Amino acid sequence: MVKINMTKTQKMALAVLIAAVVAAAALLVALPMMEPDGSGYAAVVDVRVYGPGWTIIAEDVGVDNASALNALNAAGEREGFAIVESSGFVSSINGTSGTMTDFWLFGVNGAMAEIGANACEVHDGDVVTFYYTDQYPSQPPGN
Repeated sequence: MVKINMTKTQKMALAVLIAAVVAAAALLVALPMMEPDGSGYAAVVDVRVYGPGWTIIAEDVGVDNASALNALNAAGEREGFAIVESSGFVSSINGTSGTMTDFWLFGVNGAMAEIGANACEVHDGDVVTFYYTDQYPSQPPGN
């Protein structure tokens, strides 16, 4: 048996080090369990945004208040694009603003919505599509 002589300070430092290693190991085990699994959301949806010459696809977006507008906002936060809206009317997505002839429309599950994005309820598995167009009415692309 090997005997190591340590001072009280060294013993205390070793104890703190061991406690830190155990805490780090426990955290590594717990982190995957803390990942959102969608169960805490009102709905988990896919969000597609078709702009002029660009597309953003955000899958499995958790929405706390299940409206198409909230789904777009949640996708924007997660994917890093900006949305400008007022009273449920979307005027700009990802820096692309509507004009006198081109504007943002949206649909759910391939059908153009006939109500505002803030009033359009979405459910688990829905596909919410915002698209920039000069045609009204028109069906969402990609369906």
